[in-house]
Amino acid sequence: MSERSAESGSSRPAVGADARVPTDGSRLDTVLAIARSDLRQRSRSPKYLAVALLVAYLAQILTAGDVRLFVGGGYTGRPTAAWFGAFAAVVATTLLVFGGFALVRGPITRDRAEGIAPLVTTSPVGDATYLLGRWLGYFAVLAAVTAALALATVAGFLLHGVGPLALWDLVAPFALITLPTMALVAAVAVCFEAVAPLARTLGTAVYVFGVMTAMSVASLLPVPVFDFLGIVVVRDSMLADLPADVSGLERLTFRIAPPERATTFTYHGMDWGVAELGSRLPILVAAALALGVATVAFDRLRADAGLAARLPNPLASARGDSPAESGDDTAARPASADDSTTGGSTTTDDSATTDDSAGTALDRLDRVDPATPRLLDPRVTLAELRLALRGHRKLWYLALVVALVAQVVAPLDTARGLVAPLALLLPLSVWSGLGVRERRHRTEALVFTAPRPAGQTIAVWLGGVAVGLLAVAGYAARVGLASDAAAFAALLAGLAAAPAFALAAGAWLGTARAFDTVYLLAWYLGPLQAVTPLDFVGATATDPARTAAYAALAVGCLGVAVVGRRRP
Repeated sequence: MSERSAESGSSRPAVGADARVPTDGSRLDTVLAIARSDLRQRSRSPKYLAVALLVAYLAQILTAGDVRLFVGGGYTGRPTAAWFGAFAAVVATTLLVFGGFALVRGPITRDRAEGIAPLVTTSPVGDATYLLGRWLGYFAVLAAVTAALALATVAGFLLHGVGPLALWDLVAPFALITLPTMALVAAVAVCFEAVAPLARTLGTAVYVFGVMTAMSVASLLPVPVFDFLGIVVVRDSMLADLPADVSGLERLTFRIAPPERATTFTYHGMDWGVAELGSRLPILVAAALALGVATVAFDRLRADAGLAARLPNPLASARGDSPAESGDDTAARPASADDSTTGGSTTTDDSATTDDSAGTALDRLDRVDPATPRLLDPRVTLAELRLALRGHRKLWYLALVVALVAQVVAPLDTARGLVAPLALLLPLSVWSGLGVRERRHRTEALVFTAPRPAGQTIAVWLGGVAVGLLAVAGYAARVGLASDAAAFAALLAGLAAAPAFALAAGAWLGTARAFDTVYLLAWYLGPLQAVTPLDFVGATATDPARTAAYAALAVGCLGVAVVGRRRP
């Protein structure tokens, strides 16, 4: 085992602390130790303070009357404890299904990237034990967020609710609806990380679109078989309390909207019988199946073995195992034990290539004059653009060409509402890594001590904007020729805001997963589903105020990124 591997493993005694063949008791201790190590590391991350603030903000919105739940057409419930508990639990479950996946994912990918494969491979800790420990740590984080939301809902009821304080009605929906779903989210996160390509941007895209597909299918089925959001069980209990018969509208009228004129009714809460509790069992079964798949697919943290080596990753770089464009929030993977020696001789080709590249890079740095007074060096901007455009798989370049041709030949309305939004998936593999590239490749000391670090950040942003503009160049040219200044300004504002947000999120959170999830949701709901506030490129309609808002977001995020990248 190399010194680096030993050092990486020594900080994680949970992975192989006991050298003896584990008995049932020691196996449980190992699972708990892995979960505790995960929680300790997360507790030192500043991003969980942001999660606490978001939880408080969400509870304030849900309980202060800024939004309301409507069922059976125009009916909304009185703000009793039962109503607040059911309403907040459904909204919290929906949000945590999307955000929780990005929140907990990462430790297995980090273990793989930091080269502790020899430690895990030679330890008596089995695949199932290791993955179960990781799942327990992931679930504990999501359970803590759920508990915080439940407590915030109780506080919100005390401030804005009516009627007696019924703690069971307030807390039970979180315990019986949200927690089982969080167990599934944690299991899917472990499963995706067990297969190395799915631990990156590709996995985020597959997960987000998979959840949206599951939600659509569940809403169309006449009999709910997998109510993982709890919408059906809560809606049916509310419909039973309505003063009118709305059986013909059951599937169409469960919606959340701003306050408006509505008929108020009293909701008496959930009756947790056999049917309601039984609706949670398929979710727990699905979680167990996901962990089973993860155990079969797990490669003992070696990226060159197991199922991961046989799966293509179209969103990754053509350079193979380099995570520079793949969405990891960890450093590049060092060679494993199997990579380091072959037949008793060390492999030196890659290291020689790396040394040559490093020497060339240093030679180029020597030619940059530190005394140049410009904030933004054109040579740095050009280098960032070249870095953003190089190294993708051939399929990426082919998709780019096809998208550009389609934008030119399609009717303008089709290009605006469908072709150009679809093309905006192509820059995701570039934007995802903008804020965490230096962290992954451990080049912070080189980049952030160079002259004009703010200029380098702006150059990175301009490179991302250029890639986005290239992806929709056909549509942009047609809008320009049509002299549609409003549409062109909306497009530019959106293309400026996306990479700026990626830079800011990466600089402060140290991960690309938050940007991946937020961008995919905004992309789907905004340009494709015509949710006006999220239409960041004006695909459905243009609004000068919205364009100005996204331009301001771009400037603000860029400033936040500059400050974040100056931190030690």
